[in-house]
Amino acid sequence: SVLSAAAMAGLLGMPVESATASALHPSFEGKYSDPKHPLCPRKVEVVKNGVLRITGEDGDPGCVPGGKRKSWKVSGKIEKDGSLRVNFGSKGGPKDLAGTFNVRKATIDWKDGNKWTKKF
Repeated sequence: SVLSAAAMAGLLGMPVESATASALHPSFEGKYSDPKHPLCPRKVEVVKNGVLRITGEDGDPGCVPGGKRKSWKVSGKIEKDGSLRVNFGSKGGPKDLAGTFNVRKATIDWKDGNKWTKKF
């Protein structure tokens, strides 16, 4: 079921003000772990009007202490149905990858099979 932004904020321990700023989609903003890139940071932000900015780093294959890392930034959007569409083309990934936020598991489930888990 769809919860109001204020109700979702309360469940996640977020201030109601931040929930209303992101409409019904406050819960997926934050930092994530990516099993395909262990220890590499991922951050999802709503910039404005449903526009997303995702930043992160990649290593080979993960971000081990002292290892080489490459920073990246990609953009995307929130679709009317609440799903995400992101262009990972600038970092060598898919140009139109769809994902959905699983509220119960606090994950972004990407259509390519990857699953990012939110860090609290």
